[in-house]
Amino acid sequence: MQYPFVIKASGIREPFDPTKLETSLRHAGTPEDMIVSIVNTVSAEVVENMETRDIYRRAFSLLRKNKTYKPIALKYSLRRAVAEMGPNGHPFEELVGELLRYKGYDVRVAIMVKGWCVEHEVDVSARQDGTHRLIECKFHNNHGIRSDLKTVLYVQARFEDIEKRQLQDDSEHDRFHEAWLASNTKFTENAIVYAECVGMKLLSWSYPKGAGLRDLMNEVRVFPITILPGLSLSQKQALMNRGVATCTQLVRNEALARELGVMPKKWAQVKNEIALLCGPSAKEMPQEDEVVLS
Repeated sequence: MQYPFVIKASGIREPFDPTKLETSLRHAGTPEDMIVSIVNTVSAEVVENMETRDIYRRAFSLLRKNKTYKPIALKYSLRRAVAEMGPNGHPFEELVGELLRYKGYDVRVAIMVKGWCVEHEVDVSARQDGTHRLIECKFHNNHGIRSDLKTVLYVQARFEDIEKRQLQDDSEHDRFHEAWLASNTKFTENAIVYAECVGMKLLSWSYPKGAGLRDLMNEVRVFPITILPGLSLSQKQALMNRGVATCTQLVRNEALARELGVMPKKWAQVKNEIALLCGPSAKEMPQEDEVVLS
């Protein structure tokens, strides 16, 4: 069957591919019979030059109609929810930090570290098993934009400047051993090749395969607050401005939610949505402490 051409987030036109829709539904945990039903319905409605975001919105609306599939519907909107964490990149840094906390890392977000030439703001510092990681976070509102070779070169240069200073100071405790680059979109092929060559770890939406950002969020059940339909856009933005970027952080900051005008009835709805996504253990992670490395 010949399908109409659709427009991707990057602006590129390509024939509609129903298998991509199937894959996205499967990643969200949709049952196979529901996948078949949604793909058949949506495929019949696709028209020439339709935007892929409208295709996925239609699939989301079909999922949301059935209350049984509410948790799946929430997860299906995950990529869009992450893209809505802007306009600045700090909430995404908080998300990456929270994901790593739930993986057992000792994490600090947005710290200042002296390099050999200049001082640098490190987006995320993560320590585990004696290895200290410097993590740069690259956020894009449009998932059609890729992080390229220039970004990887920039991160490597910062890492080397900091490493030179720390080797000179002979401070093993504070020393960074690895550089990471985390992005909510994708990397260009050259960026991946260079990162592999210099030993930099890359983390993007679906890279490494089976261990990307989407996989990590589903594994540890940490999700951005932008995924919650129970909060208004202004409430989400106000919370992110106060450093609360994930559902798990929100559960630990109920008083702040009330302060920002989330009424008791609405808060009960939000807590139910968080429980569906994160499970009952969302409140167990302790608050992080602030430190400055020099």
